[in-house]
Amino acid sequence: MRHVFVSPHLDDALFSAGDYIYSLCKKGSNVLVVSVFTSFGEGDTSKGAKKYIKECGFSNTNDFALQRIKEDKKAMNKLGVKNF
Repeated sequence: MRHVFVSPHLDDALFSAGDYIYSLCKKGSNVLVVSVFTSFGEGDTSKGAKKYIKECGFSNTNDFALQRIKEDKKAMNKLGVKNF
């Protein structure tokens, strides 16, 4: 059986259903996690977001988003999710 989790943002599925996802993967279930909003797009970024991104050590939103995607994939791999 395939289980599909729709994650509004990166790591939402992990924080809201991580234990359940892990248990499904341990049982050998086919788990798919779909993250919907994974980038900032081309629009303006708020001052607060720019400050946060800079404090995280990134000079632009694209590099920040790519790192967050990489982190989410790593976390999903640890849970046993193969599809995301």
